[in-house]
Amino acid sequence: KALGLELRYGDHDELYSRKDVLAGHHMGILLFILFILIFICIISVLRKGRVGVAPFHGIPLVSRVYFEGWYYKFRTRTNEGVALIFGMYKNATKAFSFIIAYNAQAKQMIYETFPLDAFHASSRSFDVQIGSKNRFSEHGISLNLSSSSPDSHGRLPSCRCEITSKAPIKPWPVTTTSFGIMGAVGWLPLECYYGVLSFTHPVMGRLTWKTGVTANPPVAKHVLSLNDGVAYLEKNWGRTFPAGWIWLQCNDFDHDPGEFSSHPSMQPGGPFWALPEGDAMDDINMHDPRDVSFMLAIARIPVPFLPLPHRRRPGVRGVVSGVYLGNTLVRFASYRVVFVRHLVVRDQLLPAPGPTDEDEAGDPRAQRSLEIVLESLTHRLEALILYPTDASEQPLLPFPTERGMESILTEILGARLMLRLWTRKDRRLLFAGSGENVGIESHATSAIGAKHIVSQ
Repeated sequence: KALGLELRYGDHDELYSRKDVLAGHHMGILLFILFILIFICIISVLRKGRVGVAPFHGIPLVSRVYFEGWYYKFRTRTNEGVALIFGMYKNATKAFSFIIAYNAQAKQMIYETFPLDAFHASSRSFDVQIGSKNRFSEHGISLNLSSSSPDSHGRLPSCRCEITSKAPIKPWPVTTTSFGIMGAVGWLPLECYYGVLSFTHPVMGRLTWKTGVTANPPVAKHVLSLNDGVAYLEKNWGRTFPAGWIWLQCNDFDHDPGEFSSHPSMQPGGPFWALPEGDAMDDINMHDPRDVSFMLAIARIPVPFLPLPHRRRPGVRGVVSGVYLGNTLVRFASYRVVFVRHLVVRDQLLPAPGPTDEDEAGDPRAQRSLEIVLESLTHRLEALILYPTDASEQPLLPFPTERGMESILTEILGARLMLRLWTRKDRRLLFAGSGENVGIESHATSAIGAKHIVSQ
């Protein structure tokens, strides 16, 4: 009996030893796979930190939907706004590259698609070519674009330009630990990524815009001089644009407060701090407005890592903004702690020009404005944006969704802006000025907590 008991114990020990070996073997395989994944992530982070956001990131192997696009905005010598958007798009059923040229003064847009194999972009620097006649880089642009489909007036517009950068671009800094404007959040799996490639840089050249070939009215040809002009450059990439967002950009400032003093939000008790009085304003270090650039983006960001489709995930409000003063960048970002003190879309009803009969009144029209107050731990930003009255007449621009490029977005390039930047602790005013040719986009603003007010 004693011998049999020992044998049974021996079999039991042998069984356990086999299980231990098998478990250790499986654990070794899992650790090896985990090591490879961590190594790939580290290499990806180091590479992205080294090359930055400007180059082409490439189509992910595991993504069914992917877009990558660059946005170039110009202010011409005659204060006209022109935007060029170019990139590529791919989903399960279609893949193509595209170029969009938008002229706000002409109220026209050219949207042309190209085969995906006509898209060539560098993975080491910002250098994109689409077709044989269109090339974009930080050094300049060469574009020859004609619309293949008529607009709502039956016109076929065209755009040609040769633009050269006169100075290096001024990007939001990119480091290994901070992926540009998105900071460390840029390393997380998100539906849309964002990068500022240049806050402002001078350009020279010219742009020729033809409104289209029609019998009546005749073809109008506009030659826009870009000598002494300025440019702004950014990009987006990922699966789709956010469910809701506000975007602003301006690099055309002066110190004239203009018409903002009569706005309801500027009255005592409003959201904005009062300016210093008397000679105190003269002591403020007013930066050269030509060296000032401002951008802001507020968007709904789905919480990452949840096993749900992006649109069904709970979202948080993400804020990024930068005021570029000469060689100093003042940052506001959710990952650096920022408080949205005031975010209001206001429609102020105004009397429209009525009939000749003085006893009758015309239909009321609304002046739309946007009021924003942000506070970081050290600074306070106040912005008041007035939309142009012809905003509803601008064409709808396409933007990427999971279904394709959908034309449901109106972009404004002729808004006006009041901007103030303060230190928060001692309420010292760092900059106060007004901007022209402001670019603004807004979509589903209720998703980011914006309040809508209608006032008289």
